[in-house]
Amino acid sequence: MRELESHLPAPLALFERHARALALGSAALLAVLIVLHPYTMPMRYPLFNLVDLQTYRDGGRAILAGEPLYDSTSGIYHLNFVYTPFAALAFVPLAWFPAWLTDALAPYAQLAVLVWIVWMGLRSLGHPDTGALRRATLGITSVLLWLEPVFQTICLGQINLVLLLLLVWDTCAPRPARSLRWQGIAVGVAAGIKLTPGIFIVYLAATRRLRAAALACAAFAGTAVLGFLAAPHDSWTWWGGTFARGTRIGEYAICVNQSWSGLVARLLHAEHLLQWTWVLGAAAIASLGLWMAVMAHRDGHTLLGATLCGMTGTMVSPFSWSHHWVWFAPLALVALHHARAFSARARTLAVAAFAVCLLAWPVGFVTGRHEPDMFGLFAIAPWHGLDVVYHNVFILVYAAVAVAAIRFLRRTDVGLVECRT
Repeated sequence: MRELESHLPAPLALFERHARALALGSAALLAVLIVLHPYTMPMRYPLFNLVDLQTYRDGGRAILAGEPLYDSTSGIYHLNFVYTPFAALAFVPLAWFPAWLTDALAPYAQLAVLVWIVWMGLRSLGHPDTGALRRATLGITSVLLWLEPVFQTICLGQINLVLLLLLVWDTCAPRPARSLRWQGIAVGVAAGIKLTPGIFIVYLAATRRLRAAALACAAFAGTAVLGFLAAPHDSWTWWGGTFARGTRIGEYAICVNQSWSGLVARLLHAEHLLQWTWVLGAAAIASLGLWMAVMAHRDGHTLLGATLCGMTGTMVSPFSWSHHWVWFAPLALVALHHARAFSARARTLAVAAFAVCLLAWPVGFVTGRHEPDMFGLFAIAPWHGLDVVYHNVFILVYAAVAVAAIRFLRRTDVGLVECRT
């Protein structure tokens, strides 16, 4: 019965067969990490420090108390609130409950969101909702949990996975035709919380989903109106220019700024963004990325299209922390699904690069760098100029994915033409 139920491609079937072992192994590894962490890092850098969750909670409290959002900092790291006034309004429920309760529940909620993303991604790839798919979801989630951006998101209490869920669900998840009338609203809400998802409005329009793009614009405008109603002074401050001040997040040249602006700042040894260099480069990258995403969508690869769009948005954002690259999770699903489209050598190289670049979070424990955001290859200090590679690793991964995506889409285009003739 199990054999009849499973029609998954070989790489996905592998995760399905070993789902229980992967889940137990992941839980055991997490337990070991929790035990060892206090001995490798100072106590002021706890593993699940949830500093961003605290910032969200303080934003909600500021809305309730009528205090300014952008004139103060939060937590022991003195972080600025860098989201929209609507986002602070959405975070108000966090202020209703004791901090210990939200802190205790947050990692489990994030893990549940990750499971949902994996299941939904596999469904969007055309796999029916069977027991085999659910076991594969468990096995894949147990591995994707350890991606540096995903693990960091959970440790920090970041909102990245929630935004990823909204965007994947709204742009490519299978659902009844009648619910497509409301497609675009989740995209608009995501953009209303954090501006970067606004690139998906352009993506919807470019893929001729004009009604969805219009609804996304309306939802985004609605979030701005709600922000003005809840915090008019903060809204004027935010939309008056605060949203464009990337230095409120951090220095552009810091190695964990894995975006075009960070690359430019590091290569030119500039502490501040060279505006025209960023604008021209970001425009070119956005054009190429959106073109790839539209071609993928046109050929029926909806999850690949959404992933390319999301990665492009992260790449051209003025400041992208390494944990913003949670789009590597759906990228892994696409790669597993289409693994047979590439040679054995290409698959081996992809797995090796994946492991080195994205599963390298333990490096910080070996090097002893005591910064909470220095995970993975970013924890390696500059060495003989090679840091130009490992401190720009996610940018290089994006470039490699772009090349692979173009080759893959050309190959499928040729296949479609041959079938039609």
